[in-house]
Parts: sequence; structure tokens; C-alpha cells
Amino acid sequence: MKSSILRSMAFATSMFLGSVANAAIVMEFDDVSFSGPGLYTFDMTVTAVGQTESISGFTMPLQVANGTTFVPETPDTSLSDIQFTPNALLETKGASSDFTANGFGFSITSVDANGSPLVLNDGESAVLFSIPMNVLTSGDALVESPALSALFSLTGASSVQFGPGFSGNVVTAIPEPGSTIALGCLGIGLMYRRKR
Repeated sequence: MKSSILRSMAFATSMFLGSVANAAIVMEFDDVSFSGPGLYTFDMTVTAVGQTESISGFTMPLQVANGTTFVPETPDTSLSDIQFTPNALLETKGASSDFTANGFGFSITSVDANGSPLVLNDGESAVLFSIPMNVLTSGDALVESPALSALFSLTGASSVQFGPGFSGNVVTAIPEPGSTIALGCLGIGLMYRRKR
């Protein structure tokens, strides 16, 4: 069973890598481990595939899920001041929000103002932006916003592919230390019983 799951995962990964265009920017959120309600930071990573890519700006529409909320910029708490940190080369930032039929959607944007875009060589990755979010439960926290998808742009990229971790940024639960110890003791007890 385990080997068939691993084969399926390897097949899915090879299918994704095989589907990337000859030259593209691949975008996806890094995984975040959930250890209870609180503030978590999500990093959007971009990777150049097939050639050197130059990014001079972005607009990213997103939607929150499972009761997740954004962190407002201090001291302004209006809906258009969403806290996020863009790549240092894309220093001029802004944000906007919009309630859609599917829930709360928002977009963040940032551009290069000094003539020094984010340049990625083939195979190189960088964090495009980091965004702190208040998360209540494990599961999806940030997802694509279909209602705001027309706002999406990645200025300078030859083309864009969304990696497997882009749609539905999954926050996975990690066991509490007490649970891990209990499971370890149970496993040792089972191994001891099996030897007898």
C-alpha cells in the first residue's frame, strides 16, 4: 500500500514537472505546519524554469478560507491596508480588498521602483512575498480567488504556471508532544509483544 502511494505521488510530481512550459515562472506557497490557532506567515515562492526570468511587479488576488483573517498594517486597520512583505527588489507595495460572492477576497501588489527587478536564473527560486495570517484551524488558509482572477499579473514573466502548492495553501496539523510520546510507547509495546 505504502509503495503504491509513493508511486502515485512520484507520478503526480513528474506529471506536473512535465507540464511546465519550456520557459515559465512556477508559483506556489510553502507548506506551513499548524500547531494551534495563532499567527502564521505564508511565503509565496517563485521558481524560474527553462530560462532566466525578470519580474518587475505582481498583483496577486487571494481569498481566505476556514476563518483565516489577514493582519492589518499598523496603525491603519482599514480593509485596504493588508500587512505583507514583498521581495526587497519590489519595494513599492499596495493592497485592496473586495467581498465576493464566495467570501472575502483581496489582492496585494508590489512593483520595482528603482529599475532593479527580481532576476532568477533557470532553476533558481526566491520568495516573492510573505504574508502573515491569523489561522484558526488546519486546512486551507489562502486559496485562489476566482472572482478576482482578472487582477492577477506577474510583470516580466514569460509565462506563469501554478505549482501543486498554489491552490489551497494547506496548513497541516502537527501532533502535540504528548501525543507523539503516547504513540511511541504504544509502538514499543506492540513490538515487545510481537517478539514474545
